[in-house]
Amino acid sequence: MGGGRGSLLPAERVARQAAATCICAALYCIGSLLTAYIPTGYFVQFRPAIAIPTVFAVLFGPFVGGVGAAVGTFIASIYRYGHPFLTIFSGTPANLVGFWVLGHVVKRLKGTGARVLQHASVGLGSVAILTMLLPLSIEVKAVSLLLLVFLECTLLGLYRRFLRYRWACALVVGGILGMAAGSLIIAGGLYLVASLLTPGVIRLPAEQARGVAGFADPTHAVLFSFLIVFLPLPIALLVAIPVIETCWKVFPYLRAEFFEPAG
Repeated sequence: MGGGRGSLLPAERVARQAAATCICAALYCIGSLLTAYIPTGYFVQFRPAIAIPTVFAVLFGPFVGGVGAAVGTFIASIYRYGHPFLTIFSGTPANLVGFWVLGHVVKRLKGTGARVLQHASVGLGSVAILTMLLPLSIEVKAVSLLLLVFLECTLLGLYRRFLRYRWACALVVGGILGMAAGSLIIAGGLYLVASLLTPGVIRLPAEQARGVAGFADPTHAVLFSFLIVFLPLPIALLVAIPVIETCWKVFPYLRAEFFEPAG
């Protein structure tokens, strides 16, 4: 071996990835259950615990973040609802894809703060304009715009005041893209389940069936999946960034691996 913690043999790297995935899944399962009973008015959960796979996706890569999040939410959903049916169609694939996208984007865009900021600003501005044009209630528009403004201010603050945190600009962009991908999967999955409920193809407990029924409207499914999934993102970023920095100080080889050129 090359002598450093970062110089791992292939078998050692696989073992570390497997261990990190299991830890991520366990922590995410517990964190998800702690907030699973917060009422949102909709079937989709408000989940600040997304900070956990966010940290793992940055520290150990998109595979660990995605698979750990998928396994964690799968176990948590079985405990919460008593069956895996709903999570198979929504939460599990959404977490797998969402956190893989987050980890991949962060890895690709690290250190390119200016370009990331420009693209993110244009993207957030476009989403803000689209939000105002959609036939939404004033409350939904207000919350959505406040969230977008917060994310934009976070990007500006990270880039202009803390140059050493330019990688965090990539994390914000990765979080936005990852949550967007996950939201679309959740919306599509719950729309499919709700559509199958109507002709009686599948049966769910009465309370769960009522919660899913509203997603038979595709507009409702997309809008409220995005809203509930994106709302905890600012909390997750505020938690994840200092946790990642602390982990890099304790385990400097993880920082070295993160910033090494992609090859």
